[in-house]
Amino acid sequence: MFISLLFHHSENSRTWVLLLRMTFFLFFLSTALISNAQPRTITDLSGKGWKLWYDKDAAWNTDELFLPGTPVAAIYAAGPTGGWNVLNTTKARDVNVPGTVEGIFTNTILAGR
Repeated sequence: MFISLLFHHSENSRTWVLLLRMTFFLFFLSTALISNAQPRTITDLSGKGWKLWYDKDAAWNTDELFLPGTPVAAIYAAGPTGGWNVLNTTKARDVNVPGTVEGIFTNTILAGR
């Protein structure tokens, strides 16, 4: 009502009132549609059951960098130099997530192995 009174004296008052009403209608309609959207699926990856292997021979200096928005299908994941089965050997350590490589392999990294 206040908006209607505000534009009452203008030459195009009906046009402005109609435009404002349509804007509010579209705003509330879009808000209702967004609130009915499906919630994001969240998977908790923390905890036990992870393996970590310190791959000292892994080449990283020629890896391509990907900007946000790059399609996941375009991103290449390089495997370990010893192959994925190395995670099933005694070279791999059982770890919990979250964690850091530095925290788990501090002595190995400092020794330069």
